[in-house]
Amino acid sequence: MEFFKKNTEENRDENVVTSSFLYGVYDIFQTDTNGVFLVIGKVKGTANVGDAFYIVNPGEDDEEMLLTTIDSIEINKQGVQQATDCLATFKINIGNNKSIIRRGTIFFTKNQSVEAVHKKYVDTLGDVFILQKKLMLDDKEWEQLTIADCAEILRLAQWFNNKVKPNSIEKEKFDMLIDWLCKKILNAKEIYCLMNKDTGEAHMFSKVISYPDGKYECSQPSILVFTKAYIPAIENAFNKEKFDIKKIQNTENNKEIYNFLGNVFYLNGACNVQVCSQDVEIKREMLVPAPDYSNLPKVNIPVTNPNLVRWLLLIGQLDKVESEEEKLVYSLYYDFMCKELLKAEFLIPMKKIKDIESEDGNSNVTLNKDTTIELAMMKGKNNRLAVKMYTDWERMSLEFDRKEYSGIIQNIAGVIDKYDCAINVTEHYKAGCYVSKEMFENINKL
Repeated sequence: MEFFKKNTEENRDENVVTSSFLYGVYDIFQTDTNGVFLVIGKVKGTANVGDAFYIVNPGEDDEEMLLTTIDSIEINKQGVQQATDCLATFKINIGNNKSIIRRGTIFFTKNQSVEAVHKKYVDTLGDVFILQKKLMLDDKEWEQLTIADCAEILRLAQWFNNKVKPNSIEKEKFDMLIDWLCKKILNAKEIYCLMNKDTGEAHMFSKVISYPDGKYECSQPSILVFTKAYIPAIENAFNKEKFDIKKIQNTENNKEIYNFLGNVFYLNGACNVQVCSQDVEIKREMLVPAPDYSNLPKVNIPVTNPNLVRWLLLIGQLDKVESEEEKLVYSLYYDFMCKELLKAEFLIPMKKIKDIESEDGNSNVTLNKDTTIELAMMKGKNNRLAVKMYTDWERMSLEFDRKEYSGIIQNIAGVIDKYDCAINVTEHYKAGCYVSKEMFENINKL
């Protein structure tokens, strides 16, 4: 994890006696001596009085590690020199660094691996916030938690509620946890998203579900977001040749993350967000509500086709279609895409004509019958011209300057007799598709 990159040689005191242990903080109390604290937690391994150890919060992105030693150890209120695999109280001196320690903080000796520290961190979150606190936290405790903390606690709570003690955690507590997690994501300084290099968009995860009657369906697609601390784990899990990581950074208005997610949901058709791992999912409405156009006249409603773009992107993500399973997935995606193609209304870029003003805020115009217009065209297949069509203004703006081009709203049926249709033509060709007249006729027969 990221915190181990900060473990430099100058931070170490090789002359201090060191054993081998991990310790998860359950609670912390200040003593009468400034900077000296009593910490209650669980030891894994063996800790001795005088041992040197590092203090870290694995869920934090930028917090430095602190090196200190164990002044004393108590077990069941009795002073001891050593503690092995048990609940113990450490007395430590951390000076003015009280803020570095909270419930879920990890102490570890330098010979512990990244994986071992992270596992202890997750185990401690479960012990403290699920077994002990039972998700009953006050606002101050919620505020202290990071995005990663909340995501790991949610993952553990769902597992506990499903596998260990079914239905033992009330829905209200889950709702509170998810609400805090959403607020932390939207108000974060920065968040990271897994991107697909082939489509240029947030990668979408969807599974094919089979039923005994031979029918299949696709799960609602999700994207994956994570914090800086989780970048090394994500980089190890996903091939760099196919995937990229994008940083979304909030400014003072805290709108960049909100707008990014809104586009992913309501332009691209993603339905859920996975946070820090694929085991934690939040429904999109919890983060960004669906846009409400109920009070707008139709001419003012922006052109969007999320139900089509969803399948275009999922098809574009496929590396190859060779095995029977890959053919099945492709056929399902293709069938859904075809159904949406028949219903979709697209934007055709049109060179702006002088003396014609926009009738709405989206540059849509109404033309007289004899008006000559210049549409965006390209050389198509089999000596046919193809008209460029876009599913939304965002994608059209990637290729056409809104100062020079407006858009005509049209479906495929309205132009296919004369022209083929090239959908979402950008540098990421796999994010779009080409519809010939023959293909459209075959779609109509499905």
